[in-house]
Amino acid sequence: MKLSRPPVLATWLFEHLTRREHRDALYGDLFEKYGRRRSDTWYWRQVLAAIAADFSTEFRSRWLSVVFAVVVCGMIPWKPLFLNTTFQSFLFSGIQMTWPVSFLVDTAIISAFQGAILLAALSVFVFSANRFQPHAFRIAFCYALLVLSLGNTVVALCQVLPWPRPLFYYVIWRLPLFFSLVLSTWLMSAIAPRAGASRLTI
Repeated sequence: MKLSRPPVLATWLFEHLTRREHRDALYGDLFEKYGRRRSDTWYWRQVLAAIAADFSTEFRSRWLSVVFAVVVCGMIPWKPLFLNTTFQSFLFSGIQMTWPVSFLVDTAIISAFQGAILLAALSVFVFSANRFQPHAFRIAFCYALLVLSLGNTVVALCQVLPWPRPLFYYVIWRLPLFFSLVLSTWLMSAIAPRAGASRLTI
């Protein structure tokens, strides 16, 4: 029998990004087959396939969250917000620092500005759906903020590639906010009912 454990990150993603009923059905089979000398690459493929399958199911059942994120990202006046003098002065203060501090500071500044948009948009979504619960809101916002920061880091690294400017500024630059909005609204929809049910059973 294989004594090594499966990849920790892949297991964490599997445990946190798949539906419970799907996870319970696959968990034992996945570990048993990995124990039969399956490779880490095989394990990662199975985990990503399970996440993709659940994502597809969630997309069909929670399409309103995706539409909301598309509308928010499409309606935000990006040029007046991010190409104005105030924002550019913040960025310039970060650029003046040495690398990689300048890269991290600029990414943090962009994430902070977009985080404010995320907070406002998520608040509108929650209150319009009458689902506000402080604990669920904090969890959803923190996870979404993490995704937003990681996404902006990837986007910043991708700037060196020869993207067409319209594609970069109108699509790629908006993707971190889009995915963080989708994630936060999905989490609110998933956590809020469970929180309400737990209060009823106390």
